[in-house]
Amino acid sequence: MTRPSRRSRPQRDAGAGRDKLDPRLAYLAGLPLRDLHRLKAAEQRAMVARSESPDATFSPLTAGVLMPSAGRKRPGGRSFHARFDEPVFSVFILGEACAEELLSLGSVPRGAAGGIRTAFVPRSRLRALERCDGVRYIELARAWSCDLGQAIPLAQMDALHAAMPPVDGSGVIIGVVDNILDIHHPDFRDANGATRVLFLWDQRLFPVPGEAGPPVAPALPGFMPQGGVTYGVEYDRARIDHELATVNPPTVPAYATVRHAPPDPANGQAAFEAAWHGTKVTGCAAGNGLGSGAPGAAPGSEIIFVSPLGYDSGVTLNADNAAILDACAYIFARADQAGRPCVVNISLGDQQGPHDGTTCGERFLDALLARPGRAITLSAGNARKLAGHAEDQLVPGGTTTLTLNVRAGVSGQEPPVNSDAIEIWYDGHDRIAVTLAAPGANPVVIGPVEPGTTAGPVAVGGISVRIASVLNDPRNGDNWISILLIVPPGQSIPLGNWQLTLQARSIVNGTFNVWVDRNNWGSQAKLRWLSSVKPDRLTLGVPATATLPITVGSHAKNAGPAQISDFSGRGPSRDGRIKPDLAATGQNLLVPIPRNMYAVPPGAPGTGPGSGTSFAAPIVAGAAALLFQCRGATATSADIKQILMQTADTTGILVPDNGFGFGALRMGAACSAPAPDVDVWLRDDAMDDGTEPFVRPVFWESPDIALLGTNGNPVANPVHLPGQRFSTIVRVTARNRGTQTARNVSVLLYWADPATNLPFPDAWRASGIFSGSQAQPPFSLESNRIVVPQLVAGAAADVDFAWAPPAPGTGLAGDGHFCLLARLEHELDPSVIDQGGFVRIPADNNLGLRNVLVVSGGTPRGMRFHLRGSAATDSLMVLPELTSGSVLLRLPAALLPDRGPRATGAVHGATRIGFEGDVAILRSAEARPLLVEGLRLADRAVAPAAIEVQGRDPLGAVHVLQLSAGARIGGVTLRIKDPTRLAPARA
Repeated sequence: MTRPSRRSRPQRDAGAGRDKLDPRLAYLAGLPLRDLHRLKAAEQRAMVARSESPDATFSPLTAGVLMPSAGRKRPGGRSFHARFDEPVFSVFILGEACAEELLSLGSVPRGAAGGIRTAFVPRSRLRALERCDGVRYIELARAWSCDLGQAIPLAQMDALHAAMPPVDGSGVIIGVVDNILDIHHPDFRDANGATRVLFLWDQRLFPVPGEAGPPVAPALPGFMPQGGVTYGVEYDRARIDHELATVNPPTVPAYATVRHAPPDPANGQAAFEAAWHGTKVTGCAAGNGLGSGAPGAAPGSEIIFVSPLGYDSGVTLNADNAAILDACAYIFARADQAGRPCVVNISLGDQQGPHDGTTCGERFLDALLARPGRAITLSAGNARKLAGHAEDQLVPGGTTTLTLNVRAGVSGQEPPVNSDAIEIWYDGHDRIAVTLAAPGANPVVIGPVEPGTTAGPVAVGGISVRIASVLNDPRNGDNWISILLIVPPGQSIPLGNWQLTLQARSIVNGTFNVWVDRNNWGSQAKLRWLSSVKPDRLTLGVPATATLPITVGSHAKNAGPAQISDFSGRGPSRDGRIKPDLAATGQNLLVPIPRNMYAVPPGAPGTGPGSGTSFAAPIVAGAAALLFQCRGATATSADIKQILMQTADTTGILVPDNGFGFGALRMGAACSAPAPDVDVWLRDDAMDDGTEPFVRPVFWESPDIALLGTNGNPVANPVHLPGQRFSTIVRVTARNRGTQTARNVSVLLYWADPATNLPFPDAWRASGIFSGSQAQPPFSLESNRIVVPQLVAGAAADVDFAWAPPAPGTGLAGDGHFCLLARLEHELDPSVIDQGGFVRIPADNNLGLRNVLVVSGGTPRGMRFHLRGSAATDSLMVLPELTSGSVLLRLPAALLPDRGPRATGAVHGATRIGFEGDVAILRSAEARPLLVEGLRLADRAVAPAAIEVQGRDPLGAVHVLQLSAGARIGGVTLRIKDPTRLAPARA
């Protein structure tokens, strides 16, 4: 007889209620100091044990926590965090706080890019950081782990190497962030034996006399800010050459000058081989073949290598991702200092985060690519076969149960002894409760955990479980549920089927995605989903879903059409972008492996096999270096990506593809391919051909923003229907007037109250806009963004949004007039509306504007709107396009330069000027423009205005333009299409 389940009795959770912290950081920060020390020590012992296995992919729960005992009294000195007498958190900080402010709060800033900072934060100073208004979110560093011959000819790079002059990456720097590089390997030395490594930064080392970490600003601009901290040891080319010239075992052993060393194979061959990853990856990108006989993609390039801060005592299969981002900033800073273009490869990642490019680490990478002469390649990950991702959809009032199977490996002898994490991501407009039931005849049941609450830690079969439900994450506005499985020493996650039940509390969209991290994968996943598994969707790792870097999948090196590797992670990203961008050979490669420099005499250089997206990504990094050589340092990351995708082989591939992206790497014609040419655009009027700037007067009546009823038929005006979720379809027609395909084009829609000179983004809203026209039910995702996977040259694509317009009379002007703004974004053709606001619209063909009138009855004769002052002298022009009738313009009398008879000097085209109290009333001549010059309107000041059409059965439109120093900066339109249904004008 089955015994009833036992409801959980949660322990006290000191991390609850700390909304600015990610759930793992909140849990660890809330632990008593003694418990934190014990957990860190236990995981450190586990990492040392796991480093004996080449399949080690354990990401410790305490990743990002640096303990003072780890660096005390080391022979080489003390680590940075050993300067503290307490634990230090390695974090990302999202917000506006500057380095000086962080220093004043007791934190130590490191790198910075795009509103994201990396920092060390002492445990006792975390509360002060949370209270800072300039800090919106604090994300604890995660452990990104490694994504464990004939590739170069197949990608047609050997022909470029043999060209005269050779296209081999000369003059370009390749940066690699990975575990350990064999600097003694001939593949990384020139024909004279000198090193090709310009700099090597080993973040794991503690400086001895004569050593130091990299310099901070101003000595090295673009890296650590003044007041920031450097850590680890930096070796330059001269120091490395000295190591190479003087090594003579046993008299002068290897690594005496440059202490960047792999584990000694005498202490374990498996650990030594696990440390080969960095050498293999660098060989794929930049090896010259002098030792391996198999040159990499850019054998003429120079190298900067960074071994990031890790958690496994030397092998560094798992590295602190905040430290990895510091490494990227460092590599680019050194390349800028040398005046060289640079490509950085990262073949590391994990399975956590929203998979939409909005984690702090991914945003940091995007920001680093804002300058030309830079590119980043990322491996797609190898998670496709491991059943680590599930996806389903809840209906209103519905319940869904997922099964997570926990097993002891294929052999049954490898219990899951590592702490692990599950993340459930869903739309920010939904509300979902979760219940977790452990396996067993009398299972422990945790939950239901309601949205926005926390449960646990709860004891379950020797481990603890903590569930935190987060609402409207500040990184992307979505909701997510964090489930931590906390395994103490000597215990393992209970075997069997765990039941994860999701209950709909409030549903707009209902789609959710679940990922389990890879802490217990080994050679086979020990935690795997049995239900709702989607191996061919969203199995990319993170940071592979970042927007601007080049994400690379793996294909086999077979003859004929390329075949995607069965392990290679699949896209798209969770926000709908096609990722990976392309694929390269990453299966059964012949790659350089390190020499055994501990032997006497040292071992010979050799080669070994390599498979995984880890090795496909650096091949594309080398390909990007070739492009920088033949295209020049002014090329941008977007340029490089476009050329790679334009020249990719699509034989036998229906692109876009979730595994290949936009094809397989082929470089034969890449250097001679036409320059990137993408121009996404919207028409401002029916005569518009896309030429910038648009010069005709009215630019807010775009025909590429069309209004449809819910039945798909055109309508003159949107209708407010309070009983329905939406009442209008807004069809945006995205166009490409470039000569090349535009890929991953983002189409965005906003609405605003009617006004001139509307600032962006402050005045524009995305609420009440829905996407997902093909979803079930249709338009169930409340989102103002849709991605068009590809838009070929000269083509147009219709993109449908649903809109629930506000009720008439609820706007700022008190009537039903609103503005719709459509915006197209592409890496090669950004709109930059954030740099100019409303005035960018006629200057930028990426932007389209449409005035609309929300109705619930007849069409009114008039409309209210607002004027917003500019920094220059403002004027107002009324342009009637009516079959009959005249226009009354009302505005505050204080706006006129003069009042009374002298007002006529500033007003042109008026048949009458009158005043009613503080309001000036100007009547236009029939079908004649009306101009009011020299308005007394301060910069950014807002003033009400109104127009009214008078006369019998008028038909047409009235446009109102605001001019700043004679240039158009905005306007509104009243359109009358049915004079028989005119409603009285509002006062």
